[in-house]
Amino acid sequence: MKKLSTLFLLTPLALSLGPFSPAVSADVPTVSVTSQTLTFTSNQPAIELESTAGVSWEIADVLGNIIQSGAVPAGATSIVPDALADGYYTLSFATGAQVPFIVATESLSTDTFYGLGSKFEKLNSLTPQGQFENRVDQHVLDVKQLGVGTMRSSISWGTFEKTPGVYSLSTLHQQWLKPMNTHGMNLYSMAIFGNEKYGAARNLDTPELKEGFKNYIIEYLNQNPQITEVEVYNEFNLAHFNTGDRSGAHYAQVLKTVYPAVKAAHPDVEIIAGATARLDRQFFQDFLAAGGGQFMDAWSYHPYGASATHLTDSVRWVQQVQAEYGVMPAKPVHISEFGWSVTGDSASTGNRARVASEELAAERLVESYVALESMRPYVQSATYYSALREGTPEQAAGDVELGFGVYDPFNAAVTQALAPTPSAFAYYNMRSELDGFVFSQMVRDDSVKVYEFVRGQEHKYVALADSAQGSVESAPVDMSALGDKWAATSSLGISYETGPVIDVAQGALFLEPVAVDAPAPVEEPSTPVTDDVVSGPVDEPSVPAVDEPIDSSETIDSTDSVEEEHPAPGDGVDLAPSVPAESVADAPSEGGSQMQQTSTAPAVEESPLAEVIEAGESDGQVPVGVVPETGLEGATVEAKTADELAGSDAAVVASAQAAPAGFSAGKVVAGAIAALGALALVAWGAVTLRNRKTKDA
Repeated sequence: MKKLSTLFLLTPLALSLGPFSPAVSADVPTVSVTSQTLTFTSNQPAIELESTAGVSWEIADVLGNIIQSGAVPAGATSIVPDALADGYYTLSFATGAQVPFIVATESLSTDTFYGLGSKFEKLNSLTPQGQFENRVDQHVLDVKQLGVGTMRSSISWGTFEKTPGVYSLSTLHQQWLKPMNTHGMNLYSMAIFGNEKYGAARNLDTPELKEGFKNYIIEYLNQNPQITEVEVYNEFNLAHFNTGDRSGAHYAQVLKTVYPAVKAAHPDVEIIAGATARLDRQFFQDFLAAGGGQFMDAWSYHPYGASATHLTDSVRWVQQVQAEYGVMPAKPVHISEFGWSVTGDSASTGNRARVASEELAAERLVESYVALESMRPYVQSATYYSALREGTPEQAAGDVELGFGVYDPFNAAVTQALAPTPSAFAYYNMRSELDGFVFSQMVRDDSVKVYEFVRGQEHKYVALADSAQGSVESAPVDMSALGDKWAATSSLGISYETGPVIDVAQGALFLEPVAVDAPAPVEEPSTPVTDDVVSGPVDEPSVPAVDEPIDSSETIDSTDSVEEEHPAPGDGVDLAPSVPAESVADAPSEGGSQMQQTSTAPAVEESPLAEVIEAGESDGQVPVGVVPETGLEGATVEAKTADELAGSDAAVVASAQAAPAGFSAGKVVAGAIAALGALALVAWGAVTLRNRKTKDA
């Protein structure tokens, strides 16, 4: 993916996007962007508009740098900028209007692990009559382009069965189901709430409600055979959604009614229990104690505001507690809601899912998904909440529920499209960076985390500071054990090269090792024997002076591109910070490069650190995805061996690991080439001497 490159590290999103910010008056023209989408799949998008007069414009990148500008005359209907790399941009007009847009050109693989919670009803309420069908079709296409494979939504019991025994889809449901099916978007379906025709709109306390709820799910699946998973209720443990008995034991009774009947009618449909607000440990234990574990295919919960550590710890706990209650093997997990609300303040009190800025919401999204990727396949899906904002940041400050969402329908300068937030591009960028890669192992797992992903022989790392520690000024990680030169890409797509000591305090970085340039070849001397040499004046025989062979260990400096020694994989490799925090920033060299000058380069670039996991096990640490002493190994992510990861390179890795201390293949090769050169010079001198003696005779 082509990304925005810069010599500067990621800074907070700039809000000042150009030299003009005039006050709007009656004499200033008005302008509206009328494009159907602002998630463009072309590097040269045509941004459609309407304006009452000619107007000047500027495009700024995610850092606020003005990269293009121009003016449109009166009557113009579009702006077509010069080619843009994939990225998040803001189009500003002299009227003061600002319109964000995304360039996202990659066609990503379909992966139902990646989900978004839908807000179709809200979108319908914000759309002029008669336009919803077209607008929701484009909305589904937009989120699919981000790399989303699943949207979570529902057809509630009360709307599906308005008359007892009569089941039908509303026009609204049909309108959003159509583009979901047409564009291959998986529906993670919720079966929700009660039905006042059976006694209560928001509980399932009576046998009549439980029986009717079961029949509703069966008929719902009969009419929608494309659905492969159903989540039973939503946040049953909250009074807002359940006005009756909210205990885990009562929920087990609901599942005992629903599960056997639905599986008999639709055996291939996955029945997902839980959907609890937060990981409600007591609720889950009570559910299991009442025998509920036998009446589900998976468990789900909503860990809002959780850090990477808290997410993975919660998943491990769900595995372990099932074993304690005899659910063997452990049923998998769906994270069916998580997210952050941009409210303009922090989460020091109240709802901990609040964040102060768009940038921070984007960083938290990436942190969570990378952590959950490390728990696949035990975690089967992760659904970010949500696809659509329900209010402005000012409104969200008073109601945190309004600030969730990756698309904004409230931009006054946009008439049709949904304006993407930075989180929308962070979602796409993350999917692009990790598309086709699978988690291999944790290289470092403390306040700073380094995840390794592999795709064939490729290795990619994600380094981030765990948000559990709050805001930090410095979070260095030393990657020199794996390479001295790195290509880094931020969550928002800013790419640059750096040395091995990298600060991730400002956000997650996707890291790929940069190959060190091969050494320049050493040419053997070649002096042809010419007539001048053979027939020239006869001098006293002489042998040209021959330099001593180069001792590579004494003459090679840090700027030479040669293969130098590195610790073999697993031989004491430690990515803990090895320098003071204040020395982490890479000082530009005389040539202006940000790369830190180092004296070593990797001997085997593609060798994985499989032995790091083994070392961790010997210290009592448990690799991510492996649950200790529960007998659940079959349901967990197994650590991969070096042979499994490296394939045909395993012998090379083993050879590098067996090399004696101080061994350097590069130095041996350099010395051998120098020696051959010296021998050639001696041979040339001997031939010349013999020729001259022969002529003299």
